[in-house]
Amino acid sequence: MQAFATRLLFGLGLALLVGAFAAAVGEMIARTIPGVSRFYVPADELWAALGPRSYRDAQRWITDALHPALWDPVLVTLMRLPGWALFGVPGGLLAWFFRPQREPPEDFDPDAPFLYDELAKRAQEEGYGEGDDRLPEDLAPRIVDSAREAGADATDAETLHQAMSRPARDDERSARKDLPPPPPEKP
Repeated sequence: MQAFATRLLFGLGLALLVGAFAAAVGEMIARTIPGVSRFYVPADELWAALGPRSYRDAQRWITDALHPALWDPVLVTLMRLPGWALFGVPGGLLAWFFRPQREPPEDFDPDAPFLYDELAKRAQEEGYGEGDDRLPEDLAPRIVDSAREAGADATDAETLHQAMSRPARDDERSARKDLPPPPPEKP
């Protein structure tokens, strides 16, 4: 029963938030009417402008069926607030406090956000991370040999070797004089 009540109050909160959004849109529309230049439009004026018949019917029903003091001063005072605040504040509070509590997934690891830090620490301990992090030059011939063993065409392996031994940018070439000149461009 408690779960049902929680869901019901959460749904009521969401409905009130939708009402707050609609009231904000209505207020923006009401500001386009000439002569409306206030900082905000009170909820009762917005209601009377958008649905005058329903406003009169609600006023008549509350004063006749319930009590005249409930309409004025209680509801009239409340409806002096902007409609988005009148619906939005209680809707936001209901939606926040009665939101469904979800269990974390079974495979959730609370240390997952720190995985990168742990891996970086281990890499530092094992000697990785110091110096150049580009592909080691002694690895390029091994990649070419394994490409040939896998059945790659000799020209593909040579192209791979040339691409790996060429620096990524021309400004690196002046910094590393030990690299061979780039192959001529094919026409």
